Parts: sequence; C-alpha cells; structure tokens
Amino acid sequence: MDSVEPLAEIVHSRRRVGIGLGIAVVIVAAAVVLATTHSVAHRTVAVASGSTAGPGATSSATKNGVSVALQLKTTDGVAGESISGTVTITNHRNETLHFGALCPQYALLVSLTNNLYPNDVSVPFIGCGHPFTIPPGTITRDVTVSTMYTVPAGRLPLPAGRYQAGLLTDSRVLPTPAPITVELASGGGPSAPPPATKPGPAPSTPNPPPTTG
Repeated sequence: MDSVEPLAEIVHSRRRVGIGLGIAVVIVAAAVVLATTHSVAHRTVAVASGSTAGPGATSSATKNGVSVALQLKTTDGVAGESISGTVTITNHRNETLHFGALCPQYALLVSLTNNLYPNDVSVPFIGCGHPFTIPPGTITRDVTVSTMYTVPAGRLPLPAGRYQAGLLTDSRVLPTPAPITVELASGGGPSAPPPATKPGPAPSTPNPPPTTG
C-alpha cells in the first residue's frame, strides 16, 4: 500500500502539470491572435488615413481602330497647383500613326476651360526633327493640367469654380475623349480676371454665282 500511494500522487501531480501547460498554451495562442489582429487593424487604419480626397476620372474614345483614354489623378484641384494625369493610346492598326512635323511635347496637351475662360494653350506648329509617332500597340504619356491663365501681365491662377479638362490633339489622327469636369478651390491669392471679349470676324459673304449674258 505504501508503494501505491506515492505512485498515485505522481500520476495526479503529472496531470496537474499537463493541465497547467495546456492552459498556458491556450493563453499564449490567444495573445498571438490578439496581437496579429491589432497589427492588421493598425495597418488598415494607416492605409485609410493616407488616401487622397477627390477621386480621379477617366474619359475615353475609340475611332478607326485607335483608342484614347484621358485620366486625371484628381478632379478636385487648387488654383495655382497643377493636376497630373496620363493619356493612353492604343493603336490597333498595323501601321504607325504620324502627326506631321508636330513635336512630341506638343502632340498631347490638356487645357482647362469654361464659359468665361476659353483655351489659352497655344501649340506651335513648327518643324521638328523627331516628330511624334504612334506605332501599333499601347503607349502612355504623362500630362500636366495647368490651373493658371494667361493675362497681359503674365500668368495668374484661375478663380475657384467648375472647369472642363479637354485633350488638345490632332483630331484627324486621334479620337478626342469627352472633357472631364474639374472643381477648383481658391488658392488664396489673386486670380486671373476673365479675358475681355473681342469682336469676332465679320461673317463672310459667299461669292455670287456667275451671271450669264
């Protein structure tokens, strides 16, 4: 009997140790799960806090086997600060598209306009040693939308308001996407006044048909 009782105590003691270890493992596992959940939640909050206001927008058009997509990174801008974007062109033809003698830096421009501020972006049609061409396939070019306007004294920010960002290109070569609406907030400084209205050219009179004697 003396030898049985110590054996029972040893078994009972080992059971208590096993139970204790099992509880410890459960506690550690729960702590790991909580720590991982907290870490993931923290990272999610960090990503959300880094999001930018004013979602971007895309406008596209397709014609004669050529697709053009104008994309702006934001449609909520601040007067005086440029808006970044891209123009993606997909040439489905088996031929290269040519823009004559137009230089690449002038082939794809974006202008910001409304009913008070017409386009003031000028495109110099001068000869270029390496004119802009579009081979078959897809190309993407970065574009910058200026929120400044030309006045006699130089260039000033546009006033706050709603504008249309339109692609300026050779419509004989590329289809033109519809303009994208952009909302400008005031930059806090002076803004460009609307341009003075200039009288348009007198309407032309068609030549009269020749008379017969």
